[in-house]
Amino acid sequence: DELGNHSIVADTNDQQAVKDAVAETEGIIYLPMRGYNSDRDKVTAPQDHWAVGKAFDTHIQGYYRFLCEGLAAGARNFVYASTLSVYDSLNKPSRLNETMPADGFGVYAITKRLGEQLCITAAQYAPDACIVALRLAFPVTEDQMDQLNAPSRPKGKFPLRTQDLSRLFLAALACSKPGAHIVQATGDLEGQRWPNTRVTELLGWKPQGF
Repeated sequence: DELGNHSIVADTNDQQAVKDAVAETEGIIYLPMRGYNSDRDKVTAPQDHWAVGKAFDTHIQGYYRFLCEGLAAGARNFVYASTLSVYDSLNKPSRLNETMPADGFGVYAITKRLGEQLCITAAQYAPDACIVALRLAFPVTEDQMDQLNAPSRPKGKFPLRTQDLSRLFLAALACSKPGAHIVQATGDLEGQRWPNTRVTELLGWKPQGF
C-alpha cells in the first residue's frame, strides 16, 4: 500500500536506516518519547540503567543522527517534540513561559532539555536551517478527549487536542525563520498559566481548544 511503500521501520540509532529515511527530504519531524514514568521519573528512574539508557538513546543519540544525516541530505526544516515537563515546577500555580530556565532533572526532563540543546547547537552549525523545539503540554488523542470535558478536566491543566497538534506541527515544519526556536505550545486558550505568546508570534498558531 501507499504507506508501506514509504515507510521504514528501524531503530533510530541504525545509521544506515536513518540515512535512507532522510534521503531527498526537505523537513524532518522527530517525535521521541522514551523513559518517562510519572511515578518514578524524579526518584527511581536515575538508578534504572535501562530507563536512562533508552531515554538517552532515543531523545539524544537518535535525534543527533537525524540532524547530522538530515543536514547532510539537504534538509533545512526540523521539528523536535519537547515537553513542558522540562520544568520541575510544572504543577505549581505560577505562570510559565520560555524566559524561565528549565529546571527538570528526571530522566525524561533532562534528556528533553539536552534535545533542545542539540537544536541550538545544530542551528549554530547550519545557520540557514530552521529548527523548532515544541514544548508540548498534555497532548491527547481523540479517544482521550471525551474524558477531558470541562467538568472532569484536571484543574489547572490545558490539554492539546489532536486537531491543534496537527496544525501546530504543520506550522512548525513550514517555519521559514532560520535559527533554533524553543517555544511552548499548550491548550491554555486565555494564557492563564502557560501562555502561547511566542509560538503565536513565530508560527501564527493558536489553540482552538475543545
